[in-house]
Amino acid sequence: MELSRYSIIKLTSIVVLVLFVGVLALGVRPVGTTFATGQGQGGLELLIDSTTYYNGALQPALSWDLKDLVPGVDHFFYFTDVKPGDTGISTISVHLRKNPAWVCLDFLNLVDEENGTSEPEALVDSTEGGDLSSELEFFAWLDDGDNTFEVGEEPLFGTSSQAAAVVLGGQTYAITDRNNGPAQRPNQTKYVGIAWCAGDLSVDLDTAEITCDPLAMGNEAQTDSMSLDISLRAVPAGLFPGYSCTEPGGPLGGPGRGNNGHGNDDDHNDDSNPGHSNDEDDDTDDDGLPPGFVKDDNHHNDDYTMEWHKPTKEEKKQSWLAGWSFFKKFN
Repeated sequence: MELSRYSIIKLTSIVVLVLFVGVLALGVRPVGTTFATGQGQGGLELLIDSTTYYNGALQPALSWDLKDLVPGVDHFFYFTDVKPGDTGISTISVHLRKNPAWVCLDFLNLVDEENGTSEPEALVDSTEGGDLSSELEFFAWLDDGDNTFEVGEEPLFGTSSQAAAVVLGGQTYAITDRNNGPAQRPNQTKYVGIAWCAGDLSVDLDTAEITCDPLAMGNEAQTDSMSLDISLRAVPAGLFPGYSCTEPGGPLGGPGRGNNGHGNDDDHNDDSNPGHSNDEDDDTDDDGLPPGFVKDDNHHNDDYTMEWHKPTKEEKKQSWLAGWSFFKKFN
């Protein structure tokens, strides 16, 4: 079959889609939590596996059995020559051990890169900066584990707007929280399906049909690339029964932090400005954690004074008693 010049131009587009993955199991407070291993305070253990298909073919390098993940090494998606009409589906399974938890899906640090301009791209796009996140469309749902969207399964995002720039850029979605409960139980598995299309993705909720129109993807995205971080975080439901993944002011998160969303509290945490707190202490939000989470360096300058010091014998005793009480509650 002879291709038209228009088709040949479109098929020469070389784009890169890279999505990294991190796992964060949150316990009593964000101090001391860890990425990747899924080990966190609060008696939580979060493990992930993945199955990824690209144009209908299984991708072994992007699929793995249950394991701890390494940010920057493990990827849900990694494709270096995406063409108009290409499609992919990835199913992420979330395994929780030890205690029930709320589980949230965060998309962070979306970056578009231009990577130079080809002649076909220059004819239709004179602006600087990448356009790929506007050309790739995504749809996600709570899957039953068979890697296929079916009638009755609950969409997470992408039923109306699907462009990555809209549905992935700095967005958080609840797998389970107080508004999307109940909490995930220990040894229960939750599945999230994510479908993408290089073009116009359409979803029919009545028939569960997902289609991709390649003609909707223009030459604006030639040579462009897009990268994005995915973070899965779990918060112990026993400690935070009213936790919300997305509402401001939730303990440890949602976008807010601190006095249940009341930003003018005495600790001077700027709860109305998640991820960029202008509080008077020197805890920093520039720490690579999701918005609203901070690493505490134990040197506060709030209204109250709490300088770090070597624990006294009585403080050690109280700490041990608190730890024992926590252990009895969650084990």
